[in-house]
Amino acid sequence: MTIERDRKLQKLEGEVTYLREEIEEAVRLLSGIQAIVEQGQNIIEKFPPADILLANLHSFLKKHESAQRKQLWCVHVEGPNHAVPAPDQATAAKWAEAINEAARQYFARNPSPRQRDVRAKPAPWPYSTEDHAVGPSDQYSWLLKVTAHE
Repeated sequence: MTIERDRKLQKLEGEVTYLREEIEEAVRLLSGIQAIVEQGQNIIEKFPPADILLANLHSFLKKHESAQRKQLWCVHVEGPNHAVPAPDQATAAKWAEAINEAARQYFARNPSPRQRDVRAKPAPWPYSTEDHAVGPSDQYSWLLKVTAHE
């Protein structure tokens, strides 16, 4: 009986030793994980909250996007609500004057209550770059002659 008891004790001691080693390894792993978590928390504490980061990122992107994209211009013809793409602001101003003069001459010969509604002015282009590249529609192609001699 003593031999059997000694064997059982030896087996239990081996299992206890094995379990002790496994527990020590788990503690080492948990210590490493804890160190990683603490390091992560230290890093997180150095950064502002996410909403501030997102607001700053949005502001940064908006500034750089507008700086990189050249402002496109048009003549906004109020009344019919047309946008006529122009090469630049100065040309848009000249074309607006030409449209306003043409409208004055037209309504001098053909009085209409709508004549007060028709007014052209330079304005930033409200649509896509691709749409701007198409240039003035056939209805406004005569404007190209206004600046052709310059």
